[in-house]
Amino acid sequence: MIEIFLIRHGMTDYNKNGIVQGSGIDSDINMEGAEQARKFFSFYKHISFDGIYASTLKRTSQTLSPWLEKDIPHFHHAGLNEFNWGVYEGKKPREEDRVAYRSIVDSWQKGNWDVGAEGGETPNIAWARAVPFFKQLISNHQDQKLLVCSHGRQIRIMLHKLTGINMEDASIYPHKNTGLSVLKLTDEMQAVAEKLNDATHLMVPV
Repeated sequence: MIEIFLIRHGMTDYNKNGIVQGSGIDSDINMEGAEQARKFFSFYKHISFDGIYASTLKRTSQTLSPWLEKDIPHFHHAGLNEFNWGVYEGKKPREEDRVAYRSIVDSWQKGNWDVGAEGGETPNIAWARAVPFFKQLISNHQDQKLLVCSHGRQIRIMLHKLTGINMEDASIYPHKNTGLSVLKLTDEMQAVAEKLNDATHLMVPV
């Protein structure tokens, strides 16, 4: 069994302004994102993690920067990178884009995970690159506690595949910036979620 503290990165200006990021946009966290990261660290710094993992995109490492100053082994893995939104990345969605997005999401809800935006990934492709990451955890981190930072859509996909949670149910997982999910991962690559999108740390002054 492996205990995973899985968080989304801190806020970026792309998040704030409603611009699509995806894996092709290597953005920085903004001042609010840095504050979210500090609050997360202040609230959970008493926990002794055996390892830290971030995506290869800098907004995750920036979110984890207070932790990286501690003497904890840390790693990067592309399986944690954000979902690729293809032609929509770097753009503020127009109404025609929103219509196309709703059509894609409708296909996912009907069980067709081989649909994606032009030039982008499908959920099945995004999950396929996450599988080696979880296999690595199972091989190298038995009975350990890990801190993992990834991205909103990729977290939804991973949660769905690991736990069966409906990734389109925003009432269950609206994926706030630095929202925390705590998972217990088995050797069979299945997980039980003990927390989902917990943002208690954001309510506490630093």
